[in-house]
Amino acid sequence: MKRLKSHNSNSTLTVSTIYSLQRTLSMDIEKEYDLSLLHNDTLGFVLKEMGERLEHAQEEGFCLCQDCVLDAIALAMNMLKPYYHASLLGNMYANAALENTYAREVKIAVQEALQKVKNNPSHD
Repeated sequence: MKRLKSHNSNSTLTVSTIYSLQRTLSMDIEKEYDLSLLHNDTLGFVLKEMGERLEHAQEEGFCLCQDCVLDAIALAMNMLKPYYHASLLGNMYANAALENTYAREVKIAVQEALQKVKNNPSHD
């Protein structure tokens, strides 16, 4: 087990202890705050673009099974900068971002994701 030395030479922390502390802190945050108010607008942008693209994707040879569609969505999401917000004002900023260069980035990410999954589906 890997041990990490602290600045205090009398104590050492194991990696599993650090992970345990992180989980505990994370759980405390979930108890204190309503995290359901936190939204990633990138998902909405990707789903909208993906929905439009899937209308013609099967004609282009893309498999419409759940695995392929979810793989393409996840891949596109991972190519893009996330836009999280927790307020109406944050939502307005995210929507304004979509009107600019981000809309083009979403289109490119969805297109690339569809092509990669089409060429390498997770099934036969």
